Amino acid sequence: YKLGYYPYSRALAYYKLNARSVWQDKLNLKNKEKEILLSRINWNLLPKNREYAYHYFFDNCSTRIRDYLDEAISGQLKEETQYKITNESFRDMIRKGYETNPFVDVSLDILMNSRIDKKISLWEKMFHPFDLRKNLMSAGINLITPKTTQTLLDYPRLEPFPLSGYQIIFIYFSFFIFLSLSVYLYQKRKKIQNYHLSLFYRFLGIGCFPIACHASVTCLLMPITWIVSAHKDLHHNINIIAFLPFDFIFLLVSLTWITKGRPIRLKHNTHKWFKKLIVFHIIVSLSMLIMYALNLYDQNNSRLIYNLFPIYLISLILYFTYGSSVFIKKDISVQR
Repeated sequence: YKLGYYPYSRALAYYKLNARSVWQDKLNLKNKEKEILLSRINWNLLPKNREYAYHYFFDNCSTRIRDYLDEAISGQLKEETQYKITNESFRDMIRKGYETNPFVDVSLDILMNSRIDKKISLWEKMFHPFDLRKNLMSAGINLITPKTTQTLLDYPRLEPFPLSGYQIIFIYFSFFIFLSLSVYLYQKRKKIQNYHLSLFYRFLGIGCFPIACHASVTCLLMPITWIVSAHKDLHHNINIIAFLPFDFIFLLVSLTWITKGRPIRLKHNTHKWFKKLIVFHIIVSLSMLIMYALNLYDQNNSRLIYNLFPIYLISLILYFTYGSSVFIKKDISVQR
């Protein structure tokens, strides 16, 4: 990321285009403090200082303003807020921030580790612009006097989505598994095969396909971010136990169910290894459930355990039961 500078009118037009509210606040700074702040901004504008390694919690557009203001008032802001611990964690704030986008919420909840689960101070909480502004108005700091505030653009905030991402996944999965089970029981009772059996597999595939897609992306993304990313909040994540690097195989099985209405056909030995792989996966996944029950790790993945884990475990059982069949090569003889 880098510091950008452009005319005020252009900035206001950008926010208007994106329907974002803008407030103008007057900072209660002495002349000397204003000089220090301006000097730091000019330093940041130098080409060698303009770019920086962005971090969403500890070095972003809000924390830079917080740090520069703190420097200008000789560290009073940090002194006033760093030891005041709130009842919220970074994870709590992420959940609130993405209430309008439930699928981003689920993805970040799974991908981020225990570093974001500790209760944060008011100082840390100011990584968010709204909390920065709120704390600058507080009685202890009083860097902004509310009476001097002007509203330049005022737009309503987006309403939270009525369902969480976990609830959407549960409803979707349950609906199609119910359909597939209904078709399966009907064809068993009527002793009908072919069309109804293929319909069973297709509904099964449609129900499991999003789970398989998510698992396929997550199982690759988690080890890659652990190795490549400088963001330590993505490292040593306990959820990697639930999303193993070979989960993309289940995507192929789901696609076979949908497109061909049958299990994927494998050679005898491959079929056996496929079954063993799923059993291994179930055992490993259950081990995470046991560790959670015994409180053996610090990461808060309770929403994953209670909402997504049962669906994921059921899908593994379905892949084991209906995912593959032994490919039988037909013996075709030609009579001359």
